[in-house]
Amino acid sequence: MGSRERIERIEGSGRHGVLSRRTLLKYLAGAGTIATLGTVPSPVTAQPRGWTNWERIPGKTAQYGVSATSWGEGHLSLFTVDRNAAVRHTTTTDGETWSRWESLGGKVWAPPTAISTAPHNMVVFGIGVDGDVWHNDWNGAAWSGWSSTRLQGRRRPARYGVAATPSNRAHAMVIGRNGKVFFTRLEPGGSFTRWREAHYSGSEQGLRGIPAAAYWDDKPYIYAIDYKSNVLRSGVTKQQRRLRASGVRPVKWERLQPEVWELATRGVGVAQLSAEYLPHVFTVGTDSAVYSRRWNGSGYDNWRIHGGRAFSAPAVTFGPIGRAEEREAYVFVIGPGNRVWHSHGPL
Repeated sequence: MGSRERIERIEGSGRHGVLSRRTLLKYLAGAGTIATLGTVPSPVTAQPRGWTNWERIPGKTAQYGVSATSWGEGHLSLFTVDRNAAVRHTTTTDGETWSRWESLGGKVWAPPTAISTAPHNMVVFGIGVDGDVWHNDWNGAAWSGWSSTRLQGRRRPARYGVAATPSNRAHAMVIGRNGKVFFTRLEPGGSFTRWREAHYSGSEQGLRGIPAAAYWDDKPYIYAIDYKSNVLRSGVTKQQRRLRASGVRPVKWERLQPEVWELATRGVGVAQLSAEYLPHVFTVGTDSAVYSRRWNGSGYDNWRIHGGRAFSAPAVTFGPIGRAEEREAYVFVIGPGNRVWHSHGPL
Protein backbone atom coordinates (compact mmCIF):
# COMPACT_ATOMS: atom_id res chain seq x y z
CA MET A 1 0.00 0.00 0.00
CA GLY A 2 3.01 2.31 0.19
CA SER A 3 4.83 4.14 2.94
CA ARG A 4 3.28 4.93 6.29
CA GLU A 5 2.39 8.43 7.34
CA ARG A 6 2.04 9.84 10.81
CA ILE A 7 -1.29 11.23 11.98
CA GLU A 8 -1.46 14.91 12.81
CA ARG A 9 -2.81 15.23 16.35
CA ILE A 10 -4.99 18.04 17.56
CA GLU A 11 -4.46 18.22 21.31
CA GLY A 12 -6.73 19.65 23.98
CA SER A 13 -10.41 20.44 23.86
CA GLY A 14 -10.26 23.38 21.50
CA ARG A 15 -11.81 23.91 18.13
CA HIS A 16 -11.32 20.34 16.93
CA GLY A 17 -11.27 18.62 20.33
CA VAL A 18 -13.99 17.14 22.47
CA LEU A 19 -16.29 19.60 24.22
CA SER A 20 -18.41 18.77 27.22
CA ARG A 21 -22.09 19.61 27.06
CA ARG A 22 -21.65 22.41 29.63
CA THR A 23 -18.71 23.93 27.74
CA LEU A 24 -20.60 23.74 24.48
CA LEU A 25 -23.68 25.43 25.92
CA LYS A 26 -21.57 28.21 27.45
CA TYR A 27 -19.82 28.74 24.12
CA LEU A 28 -23.05 28.88 22.15
CA ALA A 29 -24.74 31.15 24.68
CA GLY A 30 -21.77 33.52 24.72
CA ALA A 31 -21.72 33.67 20.93
CA GLY A 32 -25.46 34.23 20.77
CA THR A 33 -25.86 31.44 18.22
CA ILE A 34 -28.08 28.88 19.94
CA ALA A 35 -31.03 29.79 17.74
CA THR A 36 -29.11 29.27 14.51
CA LEU A 37 -27.00 26.26 15.43
CA GLY A 38 -29.69 24.31 17.26
CA THR A 39 -29.85 22.95 20.79
CA VAL A 40 -27.80 20.29 22.48
CA PRO A 41 -29.98 17.21 23.01
CA SER A 42 -31.22 16.26 26.45
CA PRO A 43 -30.84 13.88 28.11
CA VAL A 44 -27.20 13.59 27.05
CA THR A 45 -24.16 12.50 29.02
CA ALA A 46 -20.59 13.75 28.87
CA GLN A 47 -17.96 12.57 26.43
CA PRO A 48 -17.15 8.89 27.13
CA ARG A 49 -13.95 8.15 29.01
CA GLY A 50 -11.01 6.76 27.11
CA TRP A 51 -11.81 8.42 23.77
CA THR A 52 -9.04 10.21 21.89
CA ASN A 53 -9.04 13.78 20.66
CA TRP A 54 -10.06 14.19 17.03
CA GLU A 55 -7.14 13.52 14.67
CA ARG A 56 -6.72 14.32 10.98
CA ILE A 57 -5.76 11.49 8.65
CA PRO A 58 -3.13 12.53 6.07
CA GLY A 59 -4.39 12.95 2.53
CA LYS A 60 -6.07 15.30 0.11
CA THR A 61 -9.54 16.77 0.43
CA ALA A 62 -12.57 14.50 0.34
CA GLN A 63 -16.23 15.01 -0.47
CA TYR A 64 -19.69 13.53 0.23
CA GLY A 65 -18.69 11.36 3.18
CA VAL A 66 -16.66 8.40 4.43
CA SER A 67 -17.08 4.70 5.12
CA ALA A 68 -14.97 2.29 7.14
CA THR A 69 -14.85 -1.45 7.78
CA SER A 70 -12.68 -3.97 9.62
CA TRP A 71 -12.22 -6.93 7.30
CA GLY A 72 -9.86 -9.21 9.19
CA GLU A 73 -7.55 -9.34 12.16
CA GLY A 74 -5.27 -6.35 11.88
CA HIS A 75 -6.98 -4.63 8.92
CA LEU A 76 -9.22 -1.55 8.91
CA SER A 77 -9.93 0.23 5.62
CA LEU A 78 -11.33 3.71 5.08
CA PHE A 79 -13.11 4.87 1.91
CA THR A 80 -14.08 8.28 0.59
CA VAL A 81 -14.52 10.20 -2.70
CA ASP A 82 -11.94 12.51 -4.25
CA ARG A 83 -12.47 15.69 -6.26
CA ASN A 84 -12.73 13.65 -9.48
CA ALA A 85 -15.67 11.63 -8.06
CA ALA A 86 -13.50 8.50 -7.82
CA VAL A 87 -13.55 6.24 -4.77
CA ARG A 88 -10.25 5.96 -2.91
CA HIS A 89 -9.17 4.08 0.18
CA THR A 90 -6.44 3.71 2.80
CA THR A 91 -5.72 0.96 5.34
CA THR A 92 -4.33 0.72 8.87
CA THR A 93 -3.11 -2.34 10.72
CA ASP A 94 -2.56 -0.72 14.11
CA GLY A 95 -5.11 2.09 14.19
CA GLU A 96 -2.37 4.74 14.21
CA THR A 97 -0.53 4.74 10.87
CA TRP A 98 -2.19 4.67 7.47
CA SER A 99 -1.12 3.57 4.00
CA ARG A 100 -1.06 5.94 1.07
CA TRP A 101 -4.45 6.54 -0.51
CA GLU A 102 -5.24 4.27 -3.47
CA SER A 103 -7.85 5.06 -6.12
CA LEU A 104 -10.50 2.49 -7.04
CA GLY A 105 -11.83 4.60 -9.90
CA GLY A 106 -15.53 4.86 -10.61
CA LYS A 107 -17.74 7.95 -10.83
CA VAL A 108 -19.95 8.41 -7.76
CA TRP A 109 -21.87 11.33 -6.32
CA ALA A 110 -22.66 10.04 -2.81
CA PRO A 111 -20.59 8.58 0.04
CA PRO A 112 -19.31 5.04 -0.58
CA THR A 113 -20.39 2.21 1.72
CA ALA A 114 -17.93 -0.57 2.60
CA ILE A 115 -18.75 -3.80 4.44
CA SER A 116 -16.92 -7.02 5.23
CA THR A 117 -18.73 -10.14 4.03
CA ALA A 118 -16.11 -12.63 5.33
CA PRO A 119 -12.57 -12.51 6.73
CA HIS A 120 -10.35 -10.65 4.24
CA ASN A 121 -13.32 -9.94 1.94
CA MET A 122 -15.01 -6.59 1.33
CA VAL A 123 -17.73 -5.09 -0.83
CA VAL A 124 -17.79 -1.35 -1.58
CA PHE A 125 -21.00 0.26 -2.84
CA GLY A 126 -21.36 3.60 -4.57
CA ILE A 127 -24.15 5.53 -6.30
CA GLY A 128 -23.00 6.26 -9.82
CA VAL A 129 -23.64 9.42 -11.79
CA ASP A 130 -26.23 7.36 -13.70
CA GLY A 131 -28.24 6.89 -10.48
CA ASP A 132 -27.50 3.17 -10.30
CA VAL A 133 -25.90 1.39 -7.33
CA TRP A 134 -22.50 -0.08 -8.23
CA HIS A 135 -20.24 -2.41 -6.24
CA ASN A 136 -16.55 -3.34 -6.21
CA ASP A 137 -15.43 -6.51 -4.40
CA TRP A 138 -12.13 -7.32 -2.63
CA ASN A 139 -11.30 -11.05 -2.38
CA GLY A 140 -8.22 -10.70 -0.21
CA ALA A 141 -5.86 -10.24 -3.13
CA ALA A 142 -7.44 -8.03 -5.80
CA TRP A 143 -10.43 -5.82 -6.62
CA SER A 144 -13.07 -7.10 -9.03
CA GLY A 145 -13.83 -3.76 -10.68
CA TRP A 146 -17.15 -1.92 -10.63
CA SER A 147 -20.34 -3.81 -11.51
CA SER A 148 -23.97 -2.66 -11.55
CA THR A 149 -26.62 -3.99 -9.15
CA ARG A 150 -29.24 -2.98 -11.75
CA LEU A 151 -31.29 -0.57 -9.72
CA GLN A 152 -33.85 0.76 -12.16
CA GLY A 153 -36.51 3.41 -12.72
CA ARG A 154 -38.08 5.23 -9.81
CA ARG A 155 -36.15 3.03 -7.38
CA ARG A 156 -32.96 4.90 -8.07
CA PRO A 157 -31.67 6.72 -4.99
CA ALA A 158 -31.91 10.48 -4.97
CA ARG A 159 -29.10 12.18 -3.02
CA TYR A 160 -28.42 9.61 -0.29
CA GLY A 161 -25.94 6.80 0.20
CA VAL A 162 -26.27 3.03 0.43
CA ALA A 163 -26.90 1.20 3.70
CA ALA A 164 -25.47 -2.32 3.91
CA THR A 165 -25.26 -5.07 6.54
CA PRO A 166 -21.73 -6.36 7.31
CA SER A 167 -22.19 -10.13 7.18
CA ASN A 168 -22.19 -13.07 4.78
CA ARG A 169 -25.95 -12.42 4.51
CA ALA A 170 -25.31 -8.92 3.26
CA HIS A 171 -28.25 -6.70 2.34
CA ALA A 172 -27.97 -3.34 0.61
CA MET A 173 -30.70 -0.74 1.09
CA VAL A 174 -31.35 2.67 -0.42
CA ILE A 175 -33.92 5.44 -0.15
CA GLY A 176 -35.48 5.93 -3.57
CA ARG A 177 -36.55 9.07 -5.36
CA ASN A 178 -40.07 8.47 -4.08
CA GLY A 179 -38.87 8.37 -0.48
CA LYS A 180 -39.38 4.62 -0.13
CA VAL A 181 -36.83 2.03 0.94
CA PHE A 182 -35.60 -0.63 -1.51
CA PHE A 183 -33.32 -3.55 -0.75
CA THR A 184 -31.31 -6.32 -2.40
CA ARG A 185 -29.47 -9.34 -0.97
CA LEU A 186 -26.05 -10.77 -1.75
CA GLU A 187 -26.33 -14.34 -3.05
CA PRO A 188 -23.75 -17.09 -2.25
CA GLY A 189 -22.35 -16.86 -5.78
CA GLY A 190 -21.60 -13.16 -5.41
CA SER A 191 -24.55 -11.78 -7.40
CA PHE A 192 -27.35 -9.62 -6.02
CA THR A 193 -31.08 -10.33 -6.05
CA ARG A 194 -33.58 -8.07 -7.77
CA TRP A 195 -34.25 -4.83 -5.91
CA ARG A 196 -37.51 -4.91 -3.97
CA GLU A 197 -39.51 -2.40 -2.00
CA ALA A 198 -39.73 -2.68 1.80
CA HIS A 199 -43.20 -1.63 2.84
CA TYR A 200 -43.14 0.70 5.83
CA SER A 201 -45.89 2.76 7.36
CA GLY A 202 -45.60 6.38 8.36
CA SER A 203 -42.35 8.29 8.02
CA GLU A 204 -40.85 6.86 4.83
CA GLN A 205 -41.88 9.86 2.73
CA GLY A 206 -39.79 12.13 4.96
CA LEU A 207 -36.57 10.12 5.14
CA ARG A 208 -33.34 12.00 4.54
CA GLY A 209 -29.63 11.88 5.28
CA ILE A 210 -27.21 8.99 4.89
CA PRO A 211 -28.78 5.71 6.11
CA ALA A 212 -27.08 2.83 7.92
CA ALA A 213 -27.90 -0.85 8.31
CA ALA A 214 -27.32 -3.80 10.64
CA TYR A 215 -28.29 -7.47 10.77
CA TRP A 216 -29.96 -8.75 13.95
CA ASP A 217 -32.63 -11.27 14.94
CA ASP A 218 -32.40 -12.92 11.50
CA LYS A 219 -33.35 -9.77 9.62
CA PRO A 220 -31.70 -6.60 8.33
CA TYR A 221 -32.43 -3.28 10.03
CA ILE A 222 -32.21 0.14 8.45
CA TYR A 223 -31.46 3.30 10.41
CA ALA A 224 -32.44 6.65 8.94
CA ILE A 225 -33.48 10.23 9.76
CA ASP A 226 -36.90 11.72 9.10
CA TYR A 227 -37.75 15.30 8.17
CA LYS A 228 -38.15 16.16 11.88
CA SER A 229 -34.55 15.07 12.59
CA ASN A 230 -35.63 11.94 14.44
CA VAL A 231 -33.35 8.90 14.32
CA LEU A 232 -35.49 5.95 13.23
CA ARG A 233 -34.98 2.20 13.05
CA SER A 234 -37.00 -0.53 11.37
CA GLY A 235 -36.45 -4.13 10.29
CA VAL A 236 -37.11 -5.89 6.99
CA THR A 237 -38.93 -9.06 8.04
CA LYS A 238 -39.23 -12.28 6.10
CA GLN A 239 -42.80 -11.28 5.24
CA GLN A 240 -41.46 -8.00 3.89
CA ARG A 241 -39.13 -9.91 1.59
CA ARG A 242 -42.08 -11.60 -0.04
CA LEU A 243 -42.94 -8.52 -2.02
CA ARG A 244 -46.66 -7.72 -2.13
CA ALA A 245 -47.60 -11.09 -0.64
CA SER A 246 -51.16 -11.22 0.57
CA GLY A 247 -51.61 -10.06 4.12
CA VAL A 248 -48.30 -8.23 4.38
CA ARG A 249 -48.42 -5.86 7.32
CA PRO A 250 -46.40 -2.66 6.98
CA VAL A 251 -43.50 -2.36 9.45
CA LYS A 252 -43.56 0.68 11.70
CA TRP A 253 -40.57 2.89 12.42
CA GLU A 254 -39.15 3.03 15.95
CA ARG A 255 -37.77 6.30 17.28
CA LEU A 256 -34.46 6.09 19.09
CA GLN A 257 -34.68 9.31 21.10
CA PRO A 258 -37.17 11.28 23.22
CA GLU A 259 -39.45 13.82 21.62
CA VAL A 260 -37.96 16.76 23.49
CA TRP A 261 -35.10 17.42 21.10
CA GLU A 262 -34.23 17.41 17.45
CA LEU A 263 -30.78 15.95 16.96
CA ALA A 264 -29.73 14.34 13.74
CA THR A 265 -28.79 16.32 10.65
CA ARG A 266 -26.47 14.55 8.21
CA GLY A 267 -27.02 10.83 8.60
CA VAL A 268 -26.55 7.79 10.79
CA GLY A 269 -23.65 5.41 11.43
CA VAL A 270 -23.76 2.14 13.34
CA ALA A 271 -21.13 -0.08 14.99
CA GLN A 272 -22.01 -3.75 15.43
CA LEU A 273 -19.69 -6.42 16.85
CA SER A 274 -21.73 -9.32 15.46
CA ALA A 275 -25.24 -10.33 14.49
CA GLU A 276 -25.84 -11.35 18.12
CA TYR A 277 -25.66 -7.72 19.27
CA LEU A 278 -27.77 -4.71 18.36
CA PRO A 279 -25.55 -1.93 16.99
CA HIS A 280 -24.39 1.21 18.73
CA VAL A 281 -25.79 4.27 16.92
CA PHE A 282 -23.88 7.43 15.94
CA THR A 283 -25.11 10.64 14.34
CA VAL A 284 -24.28 14.35 13.97
CA GLY A 285 -26.23 17.01 15.86
CA THR A 286 -27.38 20.44 14.79
CA ASP A 287 -24.23 21.75 16.50
CA SER A 288 -22.07 19.65 14.08
CA ALA A 289 -20.82 17.51 16.99
CA VAL A 290 -20.86 13.71 16.92
CA TYR A 291 -23.19 11.86 19.29
CA SER A 292 -23.59 8.17 20.08
CA ARG A 293 -26.09 5.94 21.83
CA ARG A 294 -24.73 2.66 23.24
CA TRP A 295 -26.58 -0.65 23.31
CA ASN A 296 -26.12 -2.10 26.82
CA GLY A 297 -27.53 -5.55 26.18
CA SER A 298 -31.13 -4.79 27.06
CA GLY A 299 -31.71 -1.25 25.84
CA TYR A 300 -30.07 1.96 24.64
CA ASP A 301 -28.27 4.30 27.06
CA ASN A 302 -28.58 8.08 26.85
CA TRP A 303 -26.92 9.88 23.99
CA ARG A 304 -23.27 10.81 24.59
CA ILE A 305 -21.38 13.69 23.02
CA HIS A 306 -18.06 13.09 21.24
CA GLY A 307 -17.55 16.65 20.05
CA GLY A 308 -15.69 17.41 16.84
CA ARG A 309 -16.91 19.34 13.81
CA ALA A 310 -18.52 17.00 11.31
CA PHE A 311 -19.49 18.03 7.78
CA SER A 312 -20.68 14.50 6.89
CA ALA A 313 -22.50 11.56 8.41
CA PRO A 314 -20.30 9.50 10.74
CA ALA A 315 -18.76 6.22 9.60
CA VAL A 316 -18.18 3.73 12.41
CA THR A 317 -16.39 0.41 12.72
CA PHE A 318 -14.41 -1.51 15.30
CA GLY A 319 -10.63 -1.33 15.49
CA PRO A 320 -8.23 -3.70 13.73
CA ILE A 321 -6.61 -5.31 16.78
CA GLY A 322 -7.66 -7.08 19.96
CA ARG A 323 -10.35 -9.57 20.89
CA ALA A 324 -13.79 -8.78 19.49
CA GLU A 325 -15.32 -7.77 22.80
CA GLU A 326 -12.32 -5.54 23.63
CA ARG A 327 -11.89 -3.73 20.32
CA GLU A 328 -12.40 0.02 20.31
CA ALA A 329 -14.86 1.82 18.05
CA TYR A 330 -13.41 4.12 15.37
CA VAL A 331 -15.51 7.06 14.16
CA PHE A 332 -14.69 8.92 10.92
CA VAL A 333 -16.13 12.13 9.48
CA ILE A 334 -15.24 14.78 6.95
CA GLY A 335 -14.33 17.81 9.03
CA PRO A 336 -12.42 21.10 8.86
CA GLY A 337 -10.49 21.58 5.63
CA ASN A 338 -12.68 18.92 3.98
CA ARG A 339 -10.25 16.34 5.32
CA VAL A 340 -11.00 13.04 7.03
CA TRP A 341 -10.90 13.16 10.85
CA HIS A 342 -11.32 10.38 13.37
CA SER A 343 -11.60 9.56 17.06
CA HIS A 344 -11.67 6.20 18.78
CA GLY A 345 -12.38 4.71 22.18
CA PRO A 346 -14.24 2.00 24.09
CA LEU A 347 -17.97 1.52 23.95
